[in-house]
Amino acid sequence: MLVKRFFSSVSRGQASSRPKFRVSDLKVVYEDNHLLVLNKPSGMLSQPGLSRSEIISPVNGRQHSDNLLSYAAHYLRIKYNKTGNVFVSVANRLDRPVSGLVVCAKTSKAASRLAQEFSARRVSKEYIAVVDGELVGDGVVEAGITSYDGYWKQRGGVKYLRASSIGNSKRKEKLDGELKYTALQYHMMPDGSFKTLVGIKTKTGYKHQIRRQMAYLGHPITGDTLYGKNNTEEARELFPHQDKICLHASFLRIRHPVGKRKPVSFVASLSKRFFPWMDLDLPHLSSGSLFQQRKV
Repeated sequence: MLVKRFFSSVSRGQASSRPKFRVSDLKVVYEDNHLLVLNKPSGMLSQPGLSRSEIISPVNGRQHSDNLLSYAAHYLRIKYNKTGNVFVSVANRLDRPVSGLVVCAKTSKAASRLAQEFSARRVSKEYIAVVDGELVGDGVVEAGITSYDGYWKQRGGVKYLRASSIGNSKRKEKLDGELKYTALQYHMMPDGSFKTLVGIKTKTGYKHQIRRQMAYLGHPITGDTLYGKNNTEEARELFPHQDKICLHASFLRIRHPVGKRKPVSFVASLSKRFFPWMDLDLPHLSSGSLFQQRKV
């Protein structure tokens, strides 16, 4: 099984107008000899990509590429006074504008077993989101995701996969991507529009799954300019100088990769800046599985 790995090295990132992240800002949810669970901020890649900014080390002032994996590696080097390489691997990725729980492995054994857990869909994942419009009650979305042999294109503000020819045929595969949601509260904005705070639960993790399915439902994630129709101006007004959408990975349950393999649960609290116009000081948002508490 292929496991993505990263051995830390100091690299020099390119300057960006986006805010600079510092290693001291890293939010550690849980750590032991095999796991490092982080609360990723919005605007940061989960692992190295094409886009780079700056991470400034408070220890030596050197710059690092703008991704959580580099961030975590340098954190471990500082904490454990490592002079050489350290092993750290991301088990689950979040889109750049999404915040919340990212599980990292600190050993190759843990990385391999975590990859198996996520591949076999034995992980329970829950999210908190603010969506456009007034959404009421609980529901399930099973449509809105389709896989094509082809490549990403963009049309009308929505990305889709263009079907490509395989011989003389075109193959279109419907993916199994059930999404459960539960509406928590709604808020009327100054312009008269509504926003709804929702809990979301999925087993799968297809590319942009939640963003695509909520848009399919008619309630795109607030701030999502890719699937949220033409709300670019609203996103700039709500979140100036930020690369974020109102989607947060809040809860995750997985079997520990080492030892007796007992289930362990993690919760990433919401920042008040997530959506300042709505009361997010709700006990059930930071006390475990929202869906178990509400018996959804």
